[in-house]
Amino acid sequence: MGQSIYYAVVIRLGVANVALAVIAYSQRSRQLAGRLNEAQVALAEQRNQMAAERLELLDQQVALLRAIRDSMLAQAAAGPRDGASAPGWGTLRVAEPPLSGDGQALASHRGA
Repeated sequence: MGQSIYYAVVIRLGVANVALAVIAYSQRSRQLAGRLNEAQVALAEQRNQMAAERLELLDQQVALLRAIRDSMLAQAAAGPRDGASAPGWGTLRVAEPPLSGDGQALASHRGA
């Protein structure tokens, strides 16, 4: 009878050990899930901060583009200058190289 009591105690201790292992495993998984949620929250905050920075940069770009547009409209309203047909265009003068006696451009003025 002594051995059967011993075996019963060992079996009960084994079952209790398995039960405690299951409880510890479930608590650890909850703990890891909590850390994962914390990491997800931190990443979401960082993503929101980056999005806010992008919006600020886009606002600056829009302001710059509006200033450029307004400047171009003001130039167009003032009319073309120097014979130019559109704002930002200037007249282009092309200099012809001096010609030799036979009508050929001098070698010193040719592009190499």
